[in-house]
Amino acid sequence: MPKVSVIIPAYNAGQYVGAAVTSVLAQSMRDLTLIVIDDGSNDDTLCEIERAAKGDARVQIISRPNKGIVATPNEGIDRADSPWVAMLDADDVSRPDRLQKQLELADARRLTLVGSQIEHVGERSGVSDFPTSHADIVHQLFVWKNPIANPSVLIDRNWLGDVRYPSDCAHAQDYALWLRLALRRDACFGVHPEALVQYRIHAQQNTTRNLSQLYEGCERALTSVVREMGLFDPTTVECHTKAFRALPIDNVDEFRNYSWWLATLYAELKRRSGDSRAVYEFWRRLFQKSAKTHRYDMKTAFRLGAGPLQNVRYGFKYGVGRR
Repeated sequence: MPKVSVIIPAYNAGQYVGAAVTSVLAQSMRDLTLIVIDDGSNDDTLCEIERAAKGDARVQIISRPNKGIVATPNEGIDRADSPWVAMLDADDVSRPDRLQKQLELADARRLTLVGSQIEHVGERSGVSDFPTSHADIVHQLFVWKNPIANPSVLIDRNWLGDVRYPSDCAHAQDYALWLRLALRRDACFGVHPEALVQYRIHAQQNTTRNLSQLYEGCERALTSVVREMGLFDPTTVECHTKAFRALPIDNVDEFRNYSWWLATLYAELKRRSGDSRAVYEFWRRLFQKSAKTHRYDMKTAFRLGAGPLQNVRYGFKYGVGRR
C-alpha cells in the first residue's frame, strides 16, 4: 500500500494539468499513488493527463461525465487507500520535496492535517504568510479566514474517516471542511513554513470567477458549524453573520444579545478546540464598528457585555475595551 494518495481533480485544465501531474510524479517521496479525475472536460485535459503520466503504474486516470467541484475531490478521497491523502489542483504545481517535508512535519508534531505556505504565480506573485501552529490556525478559521490552502493539504486518511467536502458550500468547500474538522478535540493542524506549492492565479480559476459564491459558501459553512455546536437559532446566526461581515450593531438590546452569544461561543470553542481567541477578535471588530461612538449607552453596554467572558483584561491585551 502506497504511503500517500495524491488527488488531482481536473476540469478543462488542459493548459496546466500536465505540469501538475509531472510535479507529483517527480516527488522525492516516491511511495505514492496519483488519482487524476477528468471531470467531464470538453478540452484536451484527458490527453494532457495521459501524456504527462507516460504509462507510470502509480497513476490512476478516471474520466467520466461532469459531477462538479465538490463531488470530484470527494470521489478521489473515496478511492484513496493510503494512510495519507494529499490534494493538488490541476492548475498548481508541487515542489519536488513537498510530500517528504510534510510527512516529516506530521511525524514530528503528530499532526492530523498539514498544509504549507504557497507561492503565487501567474497574474500575481508573492508568498503566503499563513500561521503554522494549531492554535493560530484554528483562531483564523473561526474569524472566517482560511489559512490552509487546499492544493497544499495532506490529511491523515484514517482520522478523516467518512467526513468529506460539504456539497452545500460550493466554492468554499475546503474552508467548510477545515472548520468542521477543527471542532474535533483530537484535531492537530499544522502548516509547513516553506512554500511547497506554486498556486496559480489566473482569470479562469474557480476562486477568481466565483467570489460571490465563495462568500455565500462561507456563510453556509458558519451556519452549519454553529448548528453543529448546538448554538443554532435565528439570533445566534444573525450575530455570527454580523461578526463575519464586521457589521455595526446599532442598539443596546442587540449589543447585549451579541455579548451573551460571544460568551456562549467562548465556552464552546474552549471546550471543543482549546482555543477561544476568535471571540476576542469579534470583540475587537465590534468595538471598532460600534463602540467608537459618542453614545454613552453603547460604550457602557460594551463594557458590561464583556462581563460574561470573565476575562476582560485578556480582552484589553488584544485591543478590546477602553481606548
